[in-house]
Amino acid sequence: MDFRQLRTLIAIAEEGSFSRAAEAVHLTPSAVSQQMAALESELDIAIFDRSARPTTLNARGLILLSAAKEMVLISNKALTTISGRELAGTLSLGTVRSSIFRLLPRAIATLTRSFPELSIRLRTGKSEELLRDVAAGKLDAAIVAEHASMPAKIRWHPFISEPLLVIAPPSTAATDAISALKTHPFIRFQSNVPLAHLIEDELSKLSLDLNSLIEVDTIPALIACVESGLGVSITPHTALRDSPHMELPNFPFGDPVVHRKIGLAEQLSSPRSDIVACLHDELAKLSAPFGIYTPKN
Repeated sequence: MDFRQLRTLIAIAEEGSFSRAAEAVHLTPSAVSQQMAALESELDIAIFDRSARPTTLNARGLILLSAAKEMVLISNKALTTISGRELAGTLSLGTVRSSIFRLLPRAIATLTRSFPELSIRLRTGKSEELLRDVAAGKLDAAIVAEHASMPAKIRWHPFISEPLLVIAPPSTAATDAISALKTHPFIRFQSNVPLAHLIEDELSKLSLDLNSLIEVDTIPALIACVESGLGVSITPHTALRDSPHMELPNFPFGDPVVHRKIGLAEQLSSPRSDIVACLHDELAKLSAPFGIYTPKN
């Protein structure tokens, strides 16, 4: 039994299937199946209920899962201590104002529970300002959307790739994004941020004759306008998730569906890369089913 098997087991439990776990740990589904078969063979017990669809952990598997989580956590802490890179001190973090922002407190809470010697200093700002401060060493990392170009000293890893949705008033008769955009006034997200540019680029490709009614510069204001019946608009999935607004009629936007990516930017030679990687994967976990985990070397 090795830690690769244990991490794969944890991924299966968290992702809910072998195929999604394979994506999370950057293996093929067959490799995941082989790892679990080898683990069961070594332990000489069955840890999965294969009569269920999808396959789930049985009682013994759940006991092993609990132990695996403890073992991996202890291993991670030991490795960072031995390497001289204890996850302690202060992490200076910047973030844009985004619908993703609501995930951040939960991610930070998990991180500080695992590493109680760690503290976080957080501030908000615009993408360009945050990236400059990361490059200058004033910030350890920053949460920003995908940009056409990044400063040479910075690497950026996305933790979410989420679909954009056309949202419509509750009374709409529309059955898809195009009919919603054609039959309702359009509420435009007017802001000099990557999300607004992404939306406008796709709208120009669709060549629709939109009846623009209102321009707003925040996503909450945009959703409030739609909810009040003023028209339709376009928003990221996370702006609706886990909120009453998810009841609004919504349709995938674009063909193929347009996704926006948000990630963590840090210096190429960041001394806080271990902490940033832990935060990245916690944000990816909270972003499920659209989370993207840190690439494994």
